Amino acid sequence: MGEVPLLFYGAEEEFYEGEIRDLILEMLKSYGRQVAKKSRREHILRDILENNEQTCMFEEKREEIKRILKGYTKVNDSLKRELREFGFLITKEGGHYKLTYNGDPRYLFTMASSGSDSQHGGGNLAAEIIGKVL
Repeated sequence: MGEVPLLFYGAEEEFYEGEIRDLILEMLKSYGRQVAKKSRREHILRDILENNEQTCMFEEKREEIKRILKGYTKVNDSLKRELREFGFLITKEGGHYKLTYNGDPRYLFTMASSGSDSQHGGGNLAAEIIGKVL
């Protein structure tokens, strides 16, 4: 362990404790699969990853949003309650709902009032949310 922190936080705020750290470690893991084997980059990445523990929050949140949206056919009170508990601000505009994650307008999603494709609509929205915020 060095005497100076490896990274300094910028102005970006965490949506939950440890979120930024987890995301950085996940990105490093992903990048680690692309670096040359037995290279200095691989050794440094492996050292950092082995010495920093991740929480399971990303995976838990990914599974939770998939569960919430699985096979939705219409937006009812129960679905709205679960989405709010997950961290979404929900507003209605015409035949669609706007979901804003943690009140941050950069993470805005559109959801039809009634899912015309109950087989895939919820899964597609979950994938979009996962790709953008989880």
